Amino acid sequence: MQANPGRIVHHIAIDLPFDKTRQVKRDPRFVQYVYGIEDKMMALSQEKGVTASN
Repeated sequence: MQANPGRIVHHIAIDLPFDKTRQVKRDPRFVQYVYGIEDKMMALSQEKGVTASN
């Protein structure tokens, strides 16, 4: 989402069970989703000149 006002900029279909159990969170696909989403968020923030604290 983008800020002011919030807007969807990319749709990601998640092919995992809705219930995020401990087992699902350790699934390599879940980890790949997390990394991929973080990478997209960081790329968008860099395009907008926003700096991240970590």
